[in-house]
Amino acid sequence: MRRCFLSMIAVLALSLGVCLSSFFFMRHVAEEMEAMRTQVLELVEAGDEAGARERVTQMAGMWEKHEPLLEAISPHDTLHAVTELIIEADANLSARDPDDFSRSMTLLGLAIEHLYMEERLRLENIF
Repeated sequence: MRRCFLSMIAVLALSLGVCLSSFFFMRHVAEEMEAMRTQVLELVEAGDEAGARERVTQMAGMWEKHEPLLEAISPHDTLHAVTELIIEADANLSARDPDDFSRSMTLLGLAIEHLYMEERLRLENIF
């Protein structure tokens, strides 16, 4: 009985540890992506298209760097949607289409928020 109880406590601690680490990692990525997205919007608003394109490229690189670990903790479809929206935003910025660029960036912000909300610390994520 005691061994079973200790095993159960160990599994609960391990589950909580994995959940907490994935939560903090996802929060870090979401905050970093949102900061970059905001900087891109500010650069576009200031008329610095070259700086905005460079920042979008940096955002894509950062996302690509974190994507393998995100694949392990998040739904593939949502990650794929974020990747598509980054590419779409870059294409719209290159095409100088402000309406579609704005739409892409808004949807990107919503997708990042959705990822963060999915991975926040909840009881169902532990079990």
